[in-house]
Amino acid sequence: RLKEMGVPMAIATSSPRPSFNQKMEYHKEILKLMDVVVTGDEVKRGKPQPDIFLEAARRLGKDATKCLVFEDSALGIAGAQAAGSLTVALPDPRFPENARKLADLKPTWLLKDGIGQFDPEELELEI
Repeated sequence: RLKEMGVPMAIATSSPRPSFNQKMEYHKEILKLMDVVVTGDEVKRGKPQPDIFLEAARRLGKDATKCLVFEDSALGIAGAQAAGSLTVALPDPRFPENARKLADLKPTWLLKDGIGQFDPEELELEI
């Protein structure tokens, strides 16, 4: 729904570009929705440093403090918070310890039951 609302979207992954490209062979429909992809080998410091999120925001032409970051890792949430972004934590139910780490970071939203819980209408978007 975010794309339908005109929200620019990016992927900021710690994976190096060759590994990311290989993974995305099976998820081309997701890639078509993205305006920008930043991989771990394109920034100096990895998560939990904010570099990858700041770079994604720069490539989108947006201020990182106006960005919404969806993350399934504690390092990613910490990095997004360091960039000043709003955060949506998506804990993987297969890893309960990770869910506790995500909750401890106090993300803007913690979606324990998956991304379907997120309602973009709650946002006051300035696109």
